[in-house]
Amino acid sequence: MRNMSQTPLPPPFQAPHYSPAPPPPRRTGLSPAAKVLIGVGIGVGVMVFVVFSILAYIGMKGPDTKVVPGRQLPARFVSEIQGLNLLEQREQIEFFYSDALMDIKDGFYLLTDRKVIIYSQYYYGDPAWVIPFSEIADLSVNYDDSFWADSLISITLTDETVATFPVSSEAGGDKRFYNALMKKWKAAQGES
Repeated sequence: MRNMSQTPLPPPFQAPHYSPAPPPPRRTGLSPAAKVLIGVGIGVGVMVFVVFSILAYIGMKGPDTKVVPGRQLPARFVSEIQGLNLLEQREQIEFFYSDALMDIKDGFYLLTDRKVIIYSQYYYGDPAWVIPFSEIADLSVNYDDSFWADSLISITLTDETVATFPVSSEAGGDKRFYNALMKKWKAAQGES
């Protein structure tokens, strides 16, 4: 029998030297879906800002959406009306309404202490229709209380021509405009 102590032992087993596996890469940033949602959100936000800015600009530069008493009419509109030579010396604007978006020359309607003025640069020929109270044969109104539509005032002239123009029903402006027109017309009839 052989003595085990005399037999050389094989060298101790050593496992091959491997470095530990690197950790999986950490995800940095957002997922593609999150990036798309953020992009869409920014796009919608920019569009809302642009639309709001345009509406604010129109609101500041354009005429009011309701019938305005003459004494409350902004000076820039009074100057523009005077520049069109539609008012006589010391003539007073009683009521003003414009259905234009930005430029009142697109359409405005005036009641003064002497006449009615219907103005639109889109009329053929002269854009201004000036109607003294003495030329009015009859008046009528078609009230519309809708926010989206205006009331219509119709003026029948002594030559049987009919002039129709819109006035906003907002805050009862159509009724104030028509009642003042009726009162001035009746007063002018009494003078004739």
